Amino acid sequence: MKGKDLTGLSRLLTQRLSVIKNEFVAVDDNLDNDFLENCRVRRRELEASWNADWKTECDGKKLFSDLGQRIKLKQGSRKLKLKVMNEMRSNSSENGKVLEKLIYELINGES
Repeated sequence: MKGKDLTGLSRLLTQRLSVIKNEFVAVDDNLDNDFLENCRVRRRELEASWNADWKTECDGKKLFSDLGQRIKLKQGSRKLKLKVMNEMRSNSSENGKVLEKLIYELINGES
């Protein structure tokens, strides 16, 4: 742009805006719907994979670490780990319900 007169600057600006305009014309009106549908398809794929493989894919240490980083635990992640392990040993047939109850209690400070 340096050294161009007003007419040259006007042409340059018009050219650049035309390029940008042409790029936006390529955006389809169905972009929103296509994006949502692609997300739904991918979610179904991931859920199917997770449902089949979660027991081998789940990393307990990472779970507790992530909980400790993302949620303010009233009693701390170490206490959560110990309590979960003890409860799961004594109630092996109801592990999911026990885990859910313990996490709720530790997050909310109840016991």
